[in-house]
Amino acid sequence: MKQFIVLFFSCLVISANAQTGKIFGTIKDSATHKILSQATVQLSSVENHFIAVKLSDSNGFIKFDSLKFGHYFLKISFVGYSIFTKENIVLTKENNTIDLQTILLKAANAEMNEVTVNSKIPFISQTPDKITLNIASSPIAAGGNVYDAILRTPGMIEQSNALSFRGQSNVEVLINGRPSNLSGDDLKNMLSNMPANRVEKIEVLPNPSAKYDATAGTIVNIILAKNQNYGANYTFTGGAGAGKYFWGNAGLDFNYRNQKMNVYGGYSYTHNKQYYDDNTFTSLSNYSVNDHEHEVRSRHNNSYNLGTDFYLNKKSTIGFMVNGYYNQRDRNVMDNSVLHINDADSASSVATKGKARFSNPSVNVYYQTTFDSVGNSLTVNADYFNYTKHWSDDYVTTYDNQISPTYMRDNSPANNNVYALSADFTHPAKKATWDFGVKSTYTKTDNNILWENLINNDWQIDATKTNHFIYTENINAAYINYTRMIKKLRLQLGLRGEQTNTTGNLVTTNEKTDKHYFNLFPTIGLMYMKNRNSIFSLNYKSSIYRFDYNVVNPFIIYQNQYTYSQGNPNIQPMLIDRFSFGYVYHQFLSVSAGYAHVRRLISLEYLQGENNTVIQSYGNLNHSNSYTLTVAAQKQIGAWQTVLTGIGGYVHYVNSNATEAINNSWLGIIQWQNNFNFKHGWSAEENSSYSSPMASGATKIAHLFNNSAGFSKSLFKGAGNLKLSVTDMFNSAKPKIVYNNQRIITNTNSHDETRFVNLTFKYKFGNRRVKAKSQRETGVSDLQQRMGN
Repeated sequence: MKQFIVLFFSCLVISANAQTGKIFGTIKDSATHKILSQATVQLSSVENHFIAVKLSDSNGFIKFDSLKFGHYFLKISFVGYSIFTKENIVLTKENNTIDLQTILLKAANAEMNEVTVNSKIPFISQTPDKITLNIASSPIAAGGNVYDAILRTPGMIEQSNALSFRGQSNVEVLINGRPSNLSGDDLKNMLSNMPANRVEKIEVLPNPSAKYDATAGTIVNIILAKNQNYGANYTFTGGAGAGKYFWGNAGLDFNYRNQKMNVYGGYSYTHNKQYYDDNTFTSLSNYSVNDHEHEVRSRHNNSYNLGTDFYLNKKSTIGFMVNGYYNQRDRNVMDNSVLHINDADSASSVATKGKARFSNPSVNVYYQTTFDSVGNSLTVNADYFNYTKHWSDDYVTTYDNQISPTYMRDNSPANNNVYALSADFTHPAKKATWDFGVKSTYTKTDNNILWENLINNDWQIDATKTNHFIYTENINAAYINYTRMIKKLRLQLGLRGEQTNTTGNLVTTNEKTDKHYFNLFPTIGLMYMKNRNSIFSLNYKSSIYRFDYNVVNPFIIYQNQYTYSQGNPNIQPMLIDRFSFGYVYHQFLSVSAGYAHVRRLISLEYLQGENNTVIQSYGNLNHSNSYTLTVAAQKQIGAWQTVLTGIGGYVHYVNSNATEAINNSWLGIIQWQNNFNFKHGWSAEENSSYSSPMASGATKIAHLFNNSAGFSKSLFKGAGNLKLSVTDMFNSAKPKIVYNNQRIITNTNSHDETRFVNLTFKYKFGNRRVKAKSQRETGVSDLQQRMGN
């Protein structure tokens, strides 16, 4: 099928009808000449007949071609800017090409009351190729954390502690295009500790083009809050809340700009304490284990960023960016287990006291230039990323038939480095826009874990658990992307090639695993703009899901003497083919349907080890097929209430080469959101969600219900805002998970802390006329979130 699609892609690039006239230009900020991408441009005739609507590309370039001779009217809108209009654009036989050159948009008046602005911007806005969550428009989202805000996206759910969008798990998270740094549980913890009141908006791209790495089946881009004015500018954010324990955060961001440079930076601190409580019953053929684990984690998170942009001239910019974090995590765990074998019970308990320290400095240097008024441009990025971890735990195990406890400890330092270099070139041709690019990354993860047992008051190395694993990965990629408008139809074709080389070196046993492979990833996108309110889309995308680095790491993570987890160095990446259809009507109705075929599906598995142990690991199943349908409707009722309702359905079929019992099932999701805008700067929100039971591979997950509410008050003429919210009011978001592969059955009931009361405050001060820092992507964003702990 892949060969047919590549052939189809090649055949589609053909000539269209001869054009009669065209209009084009580049959209920029009037004060800073920064490129404005994704601006909405509407072209109409002077008789007010709608012609077409387009979005400016990544270089701010917009073009309408194949236009009949006549008089036209242009309207451009962009969030945070005043609407731009241009009348009396005349195309004639003698003047059939209109170059509008640089179109400058002015920032909207920053002194407008915040509530007035928010009332005009819905919390969720959708087009076929992007979903935007405007955080300030939601008291619940702004009063909570970023992870929960992402889950408010229609079609987004949490599956196995990872984000899944419309049934697909290859979701890449970017923060201003910067690294998300972590994966799996650690990515979730980082986003859960990031206050949403420091975020302006979250953009979800369901169908990224070939410009993005092939791992990006869906992109979530978190854009931190910024100011659109001139001068020196500061934003203070603070928050506090409680569940069983107290949490608090505070942060300060600054921005200074003149005509030749822009300097920005920020620091934030978050402290929280939270408990996790799980009951797991594991049944095997000749014995069973009943386990209860209660853990309390205390975190101190420090994040920072500093950067500058130098404007060499109106067409060229060079800059650098340094960002990262330093985090501390302390935990206390009590694990009680009962082993039932041969009609006898053996009880034990493990007390764990652990600490971990994580640091993540990263550096990006970039150069961007536009060669001409047509929009030919080049962007070059060079990146370095370092992730250092030091993790240690002390274990004291007490048995019911022993007088003295046993003592064990681990020490797990890790040092991971990523180097990346990329170049992207955009060429707006006569009838289309071409994008070309190359990228090369080199990653090295060095993980060393030392296990020791206390024997006769002497710490002795446990050779059965001690390991030293080094993993290297080199990916070389190139892509080509073709975009053109044929009347009301936008056609986008892309092809990306990635050559991958990996080496896994188990230093302890001198075992090496080398892999070399090359893949082509075509993308096809069609968007038909029937009129300004009705837009259809049809997409195909081929992608790859490369496992998180901790999945391939064969280290042992100890829970108790009967249970531990371990990576699989022989795991294979998943290959995904996805087709999707979308329809959006006037920001009122959004419909999406899709089909995905996954080869070498990565699935959680439980294995029986020695000495009555159960090993949690990962393996590849044969393939899976999934079908999705999501419908979202948003309606404003009067001047003060907006209702958003979303319904989603997913059908999942899994095929395995093994004789295991594989679950084929469906999942239903209902999301309900009520927004209220009152007088005197008051607003309120209520949000509910329900997901039916679902299955993935040999795993089944029970239904979940969540309900939250919040209030917001604008203060100090819009410069300040106070928000109060309660999450999971009925304390009902408690997952129940069953794993059954016929040989091993596990039942897990989680009672983690999910109900919190949150109070947040945000205040802007300083000279409120400074243009905010630019947002750009680095070359290692996709790799850094695969770094595991």
